[in-house]
Amino acid sequence: MRGIVLVSLILPATAVPAAGQMAVGVRAGVGSAWMASPGGVDFAPCPPDMECPSSAEDAVLGFTFGADFDIPVSSSGDVLGLRIGAAYAKKGGAASGYDVGGQPNRGSLSASHLQFSLLLRARVFLTSDRRHSLVVLAGPWVGSRLSCENEGSVGLDCDVVDAGIAVAAGAESALRRGSKASVGLEGIYYLGLREYSGGYLEMTRLAAVQVGFAYRIG
Repeated sequence: MRGIVLVSLILPATAVPAAGQMAVGVRAGVGSAWMASPGGVDFAPCPPDMECPSSAEDAVLGFTFGADFDIPVSSSGDVLGLRIGAAYAKKGGAASGYDVGGQPNRGSLSASHLQFSLLLRARVFLTSDRRHSLVVLAGPWVGSRLSCENEGSVGLDCDVVDAGIAVAAGAESALRRGSKASVGLEGIYYLGLREYSGGYLEMTRLAAVQVGFAYRIG
């Protein structure tokens, strides 16, 4: 199943004819990661004879770094394109609740994933020399778990696969007029749609600000 998803991400991009120059980029970011529970779960205190694990809904430090290819869509003048990327992402969350005695019941979850994404990119040029631009991106991603640490009382186990959608917006600028190299700053939000089954259902979230360097090829 995972292989089918990865192929579905890659094949559409290889079939798109390019106009202009493809760009290769590297990006790194840091932000907040947490686990979202639909409807919320609250035990205060935990009922007798019942296991009440905490919900990892409190934010912890999360980060991502990786590399990508930007392929312009034919005849769009580089206004539209596809960004195909692979990234390492750190996710998880901090949990806080109460045990049967009403005492604090805390825990944390930390999981790392190798993520693959296919994002549709739209660009608006701000200057006539096309040196400065604004970009927005959106599309699917799928991640394979690399590691997982569960400390304290957290109401779920790490799953092997995570998947969802990502949205991002930012700005890019060429290092100088006519340069093939550019730098960028963007905010990105990874919304996990795969449910993790533990004491209840949770899904991953990661909101990060990342910086990037790209170089046009050709």
